Amino acid sequence: MIPNRSGLRLISDMENSDISEAERRILHIAKKDYLADAVYFRKFDYRAPVPQIFIYDNTAGRLSESDKKNIHKRIWTSEIVPVYYIFEKSELIVVNGKKNISIENGQESLDKVVETLDFVRDIEQNYDAQKHPYKSYFFDTGAFWETETYLQQFITRDSPFDLLTGYLKELKQLIQGYISENVLNKLIVRCLLVKYLEEKRDENGKNIFTVQSNLLLERWNVADFVAGIKQGKLLDLFDYLSMHYNGKIFEWENNDERNEIAGLSQNVRDYLSAYFDGHTNFTKQGQLSIWRYYSFQYLPVELISRIYEEFLPNKSGVVYTPPFLVNYLIDECMPIEDYRKFETEQFKILDPSLGSGIFCVSAYKRLIDWYRINRWYKDGVSWEQSIGSDKLKSILKQNIYGTDIEPEAVRIAIFSLTLALLENLTPMQILEELKFDDLSEENILHDNFFGFFNRHGEHPDFDLVIGNPPFNPPDNRSNGEYFKFLKKEYNVTVSHDIPDSNLALTFLDRATRLSKPGEGLTCLILPSAPVLYGQWSMEYRSHFLQSYFVPQIVDFTHLRRILFNKDISTLALFAQNQPPKANSRILHIVANRTQKEQNRLFFLFDHYDFHFVDYQRALTEKYMWKTNLLGGGRLGSIAERFASIKPTLQEYIDSKRAEGWEYGEGYIKGDITGKTQEQMEKSFSKAEWLLEKPSVISNSLNEDGSYRTEIHEGLEYFINTVKENKQIFNPPHLIIREKLGQHNIPVLYRDHGNSLIFRHQLIGIHGSNADELQDIFDFIKHTHYKLCRFHIYLTSTRVLIDKETSILKADVDALPYPEDKSLLRLNEIEEIWCDDVLKYYIHQAKSPNSNPMNRFMDNPEMQVKAYGDVFCKVMNASYRLKPKHSFKQGASFDTSSFTATCFHYTDQPVAFSFGAANEREFTEYFNKQTGVNQSVTRIIKYYHGDDTIWFIKPRLMRYWLKSIADRDAIDCINEFLMNHR
Repeated sequence: MIPNRSGLRLISDMENSDISEAERRILHIAKKDYLADAVYFRKFDYRAPVPQIFIYDNTAGRLSESDKKNIHKRIWTSEIVPVYYIFEKSELIVVNGKKNISIENGQESLDKVVETLDFVRDIEQNYDAQKHPYKSYFFDTGAFWETETYLQQFITRDSPFDLLTGYLKELKQLIQGYISENVLNKLIVRCLLVKYLEEKRDENGKNIFTVQSNLLLERWNVADFVAGIKQGKLLDLFDYLSMHYNGKIFEWENNDERNEIAGLSQNVRDYLSAYFDGHTNFTKQGQLSIWRYYSFQYLPVELISRIYEEFLPNKSGVVYTPPFLVNYLIDECMPIEDYRKFETEQFKILDPSLGSGIFCVSAYKRLIDWYRINRWYKDGVSWEQSIGSDKLKSILKQNIYGTDIEPEAVRIAIFSLTLALLENLTPMQILEELKFDDLSEENILHDNFFGFFNRHGEHPDFDLVIGNPPFNPPDNRSNGEYFKFLKKEYNVTVSHDIPDSNLALTFLDRATRLSKPGEGLTCLILPSAPVLYGQWSMEYRSHFLQSYFVPQIVDFTHLRRILFNKDISTLALFAQNQPPKANSRILHIVANRTQKEQNRLFFLFDHYDFHFVDYQRALTEKYMWKTNLLGGGRLGSIAERFASIKPTLQEYIDSKRAEGWEYGEGYIKGDITGKTQEQMEKSFSKAEWLLEKPSVISNSLNEDGSYRTEIHEGLEYFINTVKENKQIFNPPHLIIREKLGQHNIPVLYRDHGNSLIFRHQLIGIHGSNADELQDIFDFIKHTHYKLCRFHIYLTSTRVLIDKETSILKADVDALPYPEDKSLLRLNEIEEIWCDDVLKYYIHQAKSPNSNPMNRFMDNPEMQVKAYGDVFCKVMNASYRLKPKHSFKQGASFDTSSFTATCFHYTDQPVAFSFGAANEREFTEYFNKQTGVNQSVTRIIKYYHGDDTIWFIKPRLMRYWLKSIADRDAIDCINEFLMNHR
């Protein structure tokens, strides 16, 4: 198979010594919560296996139709796997776990989410993956996520998160005005916890209210929690639970709030009960709602992060972290195989900006996993053995810490951690053993992080500091204003200037100092611009990299529109509290926007997403990070070569200033709204030469030179009057728009006429020599238009970072403009990179359907042949170990999901051949191959002896570009030379 690394594990394998701890953990969950018989894992070289398929053996009829529906509700609710299989006597049922159960006329059905394959008829006749891409090798390689089946059937917005929060919005709208928002927020959180306790059942179907006797019936004469809401028993129930469990989880100590709960109108109680009952939609009479689709017991605790978004106002600078990103970062920082780090049951974790507590919850779950593993190896106690409530509380109290300035965030974080604790207890344990600790006293604090630092900074003892700090200050204050506040109130100073006093980087400065010296790790989500791409980033970054060891940076800039539901570029920076290691490298991983990220499943990186950066280069090369974002490879050296060419356009114009040349942006109009005459005269300037003149409408200047004007009557006050550069408005002059067009930069040349003014989104160049000015126009517009766009994409601190095509004046300043234009000539391979960047790589932040890199090849034979020509050219230019031998492209196959091509190192002629193959022919062919197999995500490379290389990749364009052929060849050359040393 491809590759030969089967991921099938039976539940009975759970206690085998040859399986990984990550597999053992999932097998335990699959058995306990999902009743599965086996799990199919996707395996990686350097990451923990990821479950892809749950498998059920129903050949003996152990599962009833009711059992199947219940299993589907659990899997859909938890989103633990995208697909699962049920084996019947004569057929295989493939079930889409991403779609919810259908309910029609009051009847639940799985009909719309299943595909049935007859073992004899369908599997033999329809082996081709175009119809059934559910075979193991699609999950082994990750190719399933690129198939049309996945793209068409598994991309859905119908998730439990979206439905539950959607109903929550409706509920809040319905009862606004009947109950205060603060009380409603607390009430929903407490009710969610009670609903969880009611639905958490043991093997006998008992919950905490029925495990000994029917508490609800005996004490309040209600059948269930929903009936208690309807009949006005809420406050009595909360008081009982608060007395029984302590910890202030259910406590209502404010008399005004207690009176509000006790006095809820029947109308409000009906809406609340309908929401938590779920048998009918409380806004659409008689329509079945979400609670029939799943059981709350299996809803991930991380859902609270989504509810948090509904409870807290949209605070400036606050972004809410999606669970699949949190889980990825916890796996990176706390791999399950590192369980020995918890042998002493001490591994302190701090989230400096809690939010909903999602990082603390995920970290706490990992500590519990580590405890189970250590207990297994030390005492032989199996995963299935429950953990006592005291031990679970001890793990939490001794290791999990966090701060937030929002009191409601602290409350929800404590609630989330409470749910995580309850996940590991039976109803009887909850009833008999559990007393909640008050986590708000020492662990989860309503506090400013910088005050917390002042109390703990002298004794850094956290093993991991992880979180998503705010990017902007609260209360709409500027970065500078807030930094002055922090300096005054908390004595905050930094060892090196932080670009724009960025608040997130100020968190980073303190967070790294709280981790243990040596191996203590900090992992923060940060805005990518000030760290990697900003105009003033390099000096700050170099200082930081010399102070701390940064093993990797995961760059989410291309996901800026989807990761946080805001247009914000981010990255995850990992830093150890020690100086960098000698000859170390930083792994810069660039996440690209594909359908799996769009559907918020998990991250699966390609080989081409990984860029290893030598530390010395990281300190000195300015454009390396941006060129990695655009594809890596040779782009870094191309950008550095451009940067060395002198003069730049700005330097050229500066040399002409003595001759009357002027250069600058247009005017900036002052906002006089609400200002007194005295304030206007103090804040702004007047410029009579700008009055009553036609002004170019900034966004009207097009690539063809057309534009529109307007006259601003009464325009009088300006922030920037362009007093020193008045001539930029007068011909002969160029007007350049700060935007990249589809083909060139919009630019207008005027050699005569009246003054034409413009705002600061436009740049003006006035020249005393019309011919030389015409040369600049031709350079930007005609002779080097492609190079100008290419250079700006490679070097701009704004394009593809903050904006898609908007540029800065600094980007135009930096254009190389030598007297000898031959210095700008690109060689053949550089031309390939230039063309691919401008045609493909610049679209990586667009929706997957709009990105040409994510499309299937229109003409696979032509594309693969072009790829092969470049691969052979690069290989043959550098690799000559045998006389008269060279690399030649040979046979190629194209299937519905894969394309494969081979290269032979030979002195014999080889004819390129391209043919279609179904999946069976494809796999049978490669099953016969021997040799070293290197498997990377969705990409397979076979070295067959010393003379043949096979590449097997999905059929998408991004794997078969000419620039990718260059990267593949360079990788092969390095590997070949290393093997022959």
